[in-house]
Amino acid sequence: MQDAGFAARQLWRDRGFTASAVLVLGLGLGVSHLFFTLTYAHTMRGLPIPDVGRVRYLFTASAQGPEQGLSPGEFADLRQTQNSFVDLAAFVAAPVTLGAEGEAPDRVEAAYTTGSAFALTEAGTIHGRLFTAEDERPGAAPVLVVTERVWSNRFGRHPNVLGGAVLVGGTPATIVGVVSDASGMPTPAAVFLPLMQQPDIASQPRSARGLRVFGRLRDEVRPADADAELWAAAARWEADFPQTNRGIRLVAVPIDERYGAPMSGWMPFLLAGLIVVAVASANVGNLMLTRAAQRARELAIRTALGASRGRVVRQLLMESALIGGVACLFGFAVSQTGLRVHQAGIPENLLPYWINYSVDSVTLIALPGLALATATVFALAPAYAASRTDVVSVLKDGGRSETGRRGAGWAATSFLAAELALAVVLLTQVGAATINSFGTAVPTDTLLDDTRVFTGSLTMTSGRGGDAGARRGFQDAVVEEMAALPGVTAVGVASHLPLGGGANRQLRVAGRPLGSGDPEPAVMAVEVSGGYFDALALAVVRGRTFRTNDTEADAAAVVINERLASLHFPGVDPVGQRIALVTDAASEAPGEWRTVVGVVPNLRQRPVADVQPIAYLPLAAPPASVWLLVRASTDAALLAAPVREALRQLDPGVPLSNPRTLAAATHDQSWAGRTSARFAAIVCIATFVLATVGLYAVVAHRAAQRRREFGLRMVLGAQAAALVQLVTRQVRAAVVLGLVFGLAGAVAWDRAFSPVRRDALRAVDPLVLVVAVAVLGLAVALGSALPIRRAIRVSPAEALRDE
Repeated sequence: MQDAGFAARQLWRDRGFTASAVLVLGLGLGVSHLFFTLTYAHTMRGLPIPDVGRVRYLFTASAQGPEQGLSPGEFADLRQTQNSFVDLAAFVAAPVTLGAEGEAPDRVEAAYTTGSAFALTEAGTIHGRLFTAEDERPGAAPVLVVTERVWSNRFGRHPNVLGGAVLVGGTPATIVGVVSDASGMPTPAAVFLPLMQQPDIASQPRSARGLRVFGRLRDEVRPADADAELWAAAARWEADFPQTNRGIRLVAVPIDERYGAPMSGWMPFLLAGLIVVAVASANVGNLMLTRAAQRARELAIRTALGASRGRVVRQLLMESALIGGVACLFGFAVSQTGLRVHQAGIPENLLPYWINYSVDSVTLIALPGLALATATVFALAPAYAASRTDVVSVLKDGGRSETGRRGAGWAATSFLAAELALAVVLLTQVGAATINSFGTAVPTDTLLDDTRVFTGSLTMTSGRGGDAGARRGFQDAVVEEMAALPGVTAVGVASHLPLGGGANRQLRVAGRPLGSGDPEPAVMAVEVSGGYFDALALAVVRGRTFRTNDTEADAAAVVINERLASLHFPGVDPVGQRIALVTDAASEAPGEWRTVVGVVPNLRQRPVADVQPIAYLPLAAPPASVWLLVRASTDAALLAAPVREALRQLDPGVPLSNPRTLAAATHDQSWAGRTSARFAAIVCIATFVLATVGLYAVVAHRAAQRRREFGLRMVLGAQAAALVQLVTRQVRAAVVLGLVFGLAGAVAWDRAFSPVRRDALRAVDPLVLVVAVAVLGLAVALGSALPIRRAIRVSPAEALRDE
């Protein structure tokens, strides 16, 4: 307590130093804790399921195709024969409409699930009950369980909601329970329905593997034992059902591994935060060295009066601990402010409920633990250097000479070299990412005039959506009605919006057999109507688009983008070529052959740098949910009310969800890319500021120590250039060492986290290195300018007056 009180008084007396150290270390801690909190939320927090480590996610896999779920027949068979799990649960997510008689329905995400899912996640009800065996019987009266947000938003938390009838997809159903939004269910669904209520589930073949399955291991069962049982089940299915299960394996992984982002993708992000705090620690270490040099006379007197080396070190460590404690509080404020800004920019319903940035025991303990570690690291070298002060020489010259303090000078140089090396590593990575982002703005993306396009999602009820012909007729009526609105120039319908993804397919080209063992190339498929390209104002590069009145023969047509044409039809005219898009790569069937009728400009379906090869298919059999695109001659936002009214006139039971301009929709879709760029800017700015402060501390320290010497040299006729050389000698050594070790670190980082794109600039490319060195040179210039100016302008009379 005595040490703490004395340290507090000392730090308060030197408030400029204290504020600098707290701000520098707090900034580093805040950035690092911000990055850790984000990484932890996306990769490590996981689903809120008790004893989640015993819960496994099951899926099927093959050597030829992507991972899939299980079919209803496979799930029923496995559930009856397995012995490794307490029970198995299955669900399938699908959008539905939720409404009441005489009211406009809402489009919500639903999950058709088994009642065992709630038991396995140990989800309890806030109100009412969960599904019973009677509810899951085929032909049972339709029931549903809603989440708390639906109960609040649509029903005002009315206690009489239980037993009330609502329309789910146009079919009456009874609400039997309310569960928490964070129920533990591995789906962000808003309502839950019994699995047997899913349309056509009883007639689905074994190859329709759409069920998501998970289960809890029995206490006495090891994961390896469960894997062996699943392998045996897959072998049995392959023997019994060779046509659908040949080469199909059953795999079980921890459920958090399936629903959490891979740590490998977030590791560079986390390491960047740790490097920022390491740079801050080196900075504060230099500040502590500077202060210890200024306090040399005080420490010498304490030593002369009997203070041991351990006593001096303990006192300095206590000061460092107080700085670390206050910096921890400041860092927590920086981190929480950054999180609030980050959360404010997240589009609504983009992230599932289990990804949240709340403070828990892990994130709360991480910050003081990191602060304690950094405070110890940056304090040891200054404390050790101060404890080795030559008492006699310091007391003789008043603490102005460098005698006995060479170790402190080299410690400052080492701190600065380490700081600059880490800064080089970060700046090369941020520079590569920034230059790549500038270089990947595909010119054809600018053809998308999304400010004049109004869009929204249409979800057809069971009366409209149960038959493909009925859906097609309703789609045609919607297009005709929208085209008649004032100011509308084109109307289109699509299964996915630009930047909104698509269906993954394997490409087969007629007359071009694959080599033995070669994987089939992947493409993205998007179903569109004839007016889709007009609604986006995309001019055809070659051939034509789909006709408005598609016939059965035209349904075998396909339009491809320029990327697909350049990859798979180099040097030939793609129009007239025949291709097939295969869902199951393991299937030996050739698929439906389609004729390429046109080529359109590249338009990305995913918010990534690479342009995907895309095949556009005619929307001959529209799905239950489609996207409407209406091009206006003026501001598209003005179409919101007319489009709603026209749709209400057609069918008041069909909701229009997410109504907005296409510009707003694509802005939300590219949120992840903007967030990455924002955090890269944070790292770059923090690194630049900390490097500048660190250089300032070292140069100011050296200039202050040699102030008397500089006065004598100026009296003897020394020039300003010679003084600059003396001041920056150790700084030049630190800069050279920092560049050498920083470039080595950049090479190591580049090899560990090399970019995915082959044409992307790497961190070790000359352009990136030049940019990083230029930024570092600017930091060196800014950090050294003021101390050098003070050194060369010192008054000889003032410098010698202390004698």
